[in-house]
Amino acid sequence: MKQGDIITLNITDYGSNGEGIARHDGCVVFVPFAVKGERIRAKVKFVKKSFANAELIAVEETSPLRVNPPCNRFTRCGGCHIMHIDYSEQLKLKRDALINTLRKNYKASFTVDDCVPSPKVYGYRNKIMLPFGIVNGRAALGFYSEGTHRVVSITKCFLNGDWAERLISAALEYANSNAISVYDEQSGKGILRHLVARYIDGKIAIAVVINADKLPRVDRLMELLAKQFEEYSLYISVNRNANNVIMGDTVELLCGKPMTATINGISYELNPLSFLQVNNEVRDAIYNKIIQEVLEYGSGAVIDAYAGVGLLGAMIAKRNIPVYNIEIVPEATADADKLAKLNNISPLVTNICGDAAVELPKLVKELRNTYPSITIILDPPRKGCAAEVIATLNEIAAHNGNNINSDSIGEDNKNLVAPSDIDNGKADFATHTDGDKTQLNLAMPSVLKNSPIDIEAEKASVHKFVKKPDIDNGNSNTYNDNQGENNTKEKQNSLITIIYISCNPATLARDLALLSANYQVTSITPYDMFPNTFHIETLVCLTKQ
Repeated sequence: MKQGDIITLNITDYGSNGEGIARHDGCVVFVPFAVKGERIRAKVKFVKKSFANAELIAVEETSPLRVNPPCNRFTRCGGCHIMHIDYSEQLKLKRDALINTLRKNYKASFTVDDCVPSPKVYGYRNKIMLPFGIVNGRAALGFYSEGTHRVVSITKCFLNGDWAERLISAALEYANSNAISVYDEQSGKGILRHLVARYIDGKIAIAVVINADKLPRVDRLMELLAKQFEEYSLYISVNRNANNVIMGDTVELLCGKPMTATINGISYELNPLSFLQVNNEVRDAIYNKIIQEVLEYGSGAVIDAYAGVGLLGAMIAKRNIPVYNIEIVPEATADADKLAKLNNISPLVTNICGDAAVELPKLVKELRNTYPSITIILDPPRKGCAAEVIATLNEIAAHNGNNINSDSIGEDNKNLVAPSDIDNGKADFATHTDGDKTQLNLAMPSVLKNSPIDIEAEKASVHKFVKKPDIDNGNSNTYNDNQGENNTKEKQNSLITIIYISCNPATLARDLALLSANYQVTSITPYDMFPNTFHIETLVCLTKQ
């Protein structure tokens, strides 16, 4: 087998990115857009020692799991990877990919629940980020073709609602009718760079990223937007840097007023920069599950080690639980203070600006004198937890939260090296999944009328979306390297509990392996935050051994 060969393949499995997998001449062949059970013809793109990549040419025997994608840009725009696969099969392949990654890198016994589905397979995204480009001599908006910076133009996106189609129409009419230039990466000239928007509860916040000090004919853009949306706010962000960062350092409100949305009882400002999970229903399911875990463990206090603006912590504090937010970005910490104050929960929330690796040991040592149990929430970016944070957690467990020597953590950390075969977060997350997880959070919420929380009602209601898997009926797989062990969670008041939210199975597996000597995994639940893509969100609960 060599580059350029046309070969016939039987697809027997899926890769971690949703590609079809076949074997040919003793080599594993990855074929994007092929479906398990199909017989296909493919053209070999490149060959390595033990694997090859091929391009799908024709499907000779079609799998019943193949569906017709509604989007005519599918396979070209780089946004959706598995829109051609039946949704039930999408859920299965994502769960299987998670299990395979954990088995390779985590090693200890574990159980993986069924993947929690998204109620919406299309139109679920509340945010869109589109680069401007030139297509056929005219300004266009779209997504980058896979592995390139060539814009594939779109007029609608099936992962967003019709609001995105209306926004794109207005933006392109503005750009083309007023001859506004489009930024060119090679020359560094041109004005329009990106269009970013967030849409929740019928309200839309829009940002135009420009390579200029001002946006020309902004009055015309406002007129076009007013025809499409009853309530909107328009921002500009100046970005003159020759790099791939989307937003500039500042965001200026041009018209409208800051908008607020209510999320799980917390008032939150809606602006294009603020981080918020893109799938409202699945986000709420994850947050409700976390709140349920905190309530069931009877945690005396909660520490959110990657807190951002403190939205999740605010939801927990609303349940009369003390929360300590750690965030390294000063602006985000300031916004977390405003969030707590304006939602009337300041007495229950402490916001700390600093590095989690430095602040965690000091905080746990202090809180152990007051609270019998502590829950630590980890929600890191794709690269996973910093090695120093993992070392801190192991140090905490080794000393039962007492006499922790933060100065020694650097020495312990020397052994915490990520396996070379694990993706350390370099994968591009910028097409349909949110790379803004690592961007600066600038949310400033408004006042929400305070209302009492019924804790027992809360416990009863958190299951209304999340369905617990029935392990006895074979809907959950247990992998056990030590016969007789079982990691099914027992309800207990653990000294230290960790809740880990991951958007990258590879770095999740690495971090769990590094924690395995001191912490036991009690549940692993995947959530389909991003239907029609290979990305998955995973919620893991751990207790101190």
